[in-house]
Amino acid sequence: KTGSSVKVQLSNQYLTLCEVEVLGDRTKNEEDDYTNIAPDGRAAQDSTGWNGAPERATDGNRDGNYWGKSCSYNGDLRDGWWNLAFQSKKLIDHVIIWNRDDCCSERINGVKVYVDNQLCDTIQYEEGVREYKVDCGTEGFVGKNVYIKAAPGQYLTLCEVEVMSDPKKSADGLVNLALHKPTAQSSTWAGTAISDRAVDGNTNPNHAGLSCSHTIGSGWWTVDLQNLYRIKKIVITNRMDCCSNRIDRVLVYAGPVFCGAISYKPRQIEYELECDAVTSEVKIVNFLTHLQLCEVEVYGLADPIKDDDDDNFIDGNESGIGDDKQSIVKCPAGSTIKSCTLVKGNVPDSTDGILVKPGQCSAFNGARGMGTTARAVCTPATTEDNPCNGPQLNNIVYVTPETRTKTPSVECPPGYDMSSCLFHSYWSHVSLDAAQGKVSHDSHVTPDNGVCSLPKCSTLDKAFCTLTAICQLVSPDEYAKSKCSTCDGYNCGEEEKCEMVEGKPTCTIKQTGCDDNNKCGSYGECKPVGTSD
Repeated sequence: KTGSSVKVQLSNQYLTLCEVEVLGDRTKNEEDDYTNIAPDGRAAQDSTGWNGAPERATDGNRDGNYWGKSCSYNGDLRDGWWNLAFQSKKLIDHVIIWNRDDCCSERINGVKVYVDNQLCDTIQYEEGVREYKVDCGTEGFVGKNVYIKAAPGQYLTLCEVEVMSDPKKSADGLVNLALHKPTAQSSTWAGTAISDRAVDGNTNPNHAGLSCSHTIGSGWWTVDLQNLYRIKKIVITNRMDCCSNRIDRVLVYAGPVFCGAISYKPRQIEYELECDAVTSEVKIVNFLTHLQLCEVEVYGLADPIKDDDDDNFIDGNESGIGDDKQSIVKCPAGSTIKSCTLVKGNVPDSTDGILVKPGQCSAFNGARGMGTTARAVCTPATTEDNPCNGPQLNNIVYVTPETRTKTPSVECPPGYDMSSCLFHSYWSHVSLDAAQGKVSHDSHVTPDNGVCSLPKCSTLDKAFCTLTAICQLVSPDEYAKSKCSTCDGYNCGEEEKCEMVEGKPTCTIKQTGCDDNNKCGSYGECKPVGTSD
């Protein structure tokens, strides 16, 4: 047999049970894909009768006997209602209501269930049925309130209300990327409050519910997203049965990006931090005291970032109508511009072109334009070791002319390839035909043998043109051959000097005495001896 409950009954005798064991195969049902978020909300009702407080309907007890003290009960026959309010908008798939069965079960007939002002459905009473599932649209409804309206002229009694939400999805269409992903933490309280509890899909804020992670003293917690994603926000469910103030000043990171510090607010269960970043890891740190996390949800785009996937583009705002109005695209923290182009407007008729800098590209509407839109492809910003012992080499760099000129020319540093070259001029509509012939309508200029250049682009005295070369690192060795094949281009520290060792520039420690064998320092004076010392 299959079922969700077992009842043992004996008539006319005391019933004494020392243990009940229910053995069988656990069958998966559709509710396994959803989480009951009702405990996260705050219950209220129009009035209370017979001590049936509204929060009884979300206490986790489905007992249908009212005298078991687990059913809510309003006290007014006119316009009765029960409401569950959440701190933030939720995507609600369906609502399950458990009816009273010791009396008056038919009162549920005609009860209406809403998410905010959206009607999910009206309940039709069926004799002998306790559990009523109310679907909220085909894709779920988004809202902050579950509102249950009593049938006309009837009391409203609710023995349990379960609000079911898909933990993988959010109200804004994003996906919880952290759910059931690998986690770790610096230490584990009592050996049982393990890190995985914070991504189990259970948002119960009570530590006794066995769904909160807990470190021993100050420490950290991290989740491996197992791929590179663009994330948008992080939601943390705080512990509420004790010590909720411990979350104050907890720090949240997405990879190397600092998302923010939490500011504690009494009675607040969820803390949401906006964090637009590209990362494969989220880390949470408490330097002050125990770190307690009852759930961590990392929301972002469902598809992983692929470095060579041009479909991972971002469109900017459409610029206003007017000369030099801009459409701007900004890459999320931790990433940079790989390419930029126009999806509305053309050069030179309506657009003045594109300017690029790290993490941002801007398209400029022309004097005769009706608005323009820029599109960027963002890629993770990475670095490689500098063969010249200098600062790290960025995977993508941008090169523009050092001075304003009518005949701009740019080329990439050694070891870099030019992936694109972009044109911009505030006077593009009066550019000479020779320059216009080299500029495509989407603002790109084709380089020639690694050099991107334009002939004289305007006859106006004040006019100038700008080119931006987007350069991708392909060969650190080529960079080294050009920049540091000798000590002239090699970087050493203040206490070091560069010497050629086996044909390669090498940093060695500077000698402080007269020669390599006599480093007197402050202990005496070194006197030269002979002609070579």
